[in-house]
Amino acid sequence: MSRRDDTVPMRHMLDYARETVAMVSGRSRGDLDTDRYDTVWKIIKDELPVLIAALESALPGHVS
Repeated sequence: MSRRDDTVPMRHMLDYARETVAMVSGRSRGDLDTDRYDTVWKIIKDELPVLIAALESALPGHVS
């Protein structure tokens, strides 16, 4: 039986959060408003793995 490392999903979430911050840093509020749909799509695309990791880690008996 393999042991589950509970820190893996958290590290993945942190990585994706850092990527999202890097994606929007250096952009002004006006840039984000102008490119709103593009920005939202990129954030959703980058954050979807975070949601999946969180849901998977919450499932009883889930093994990474």
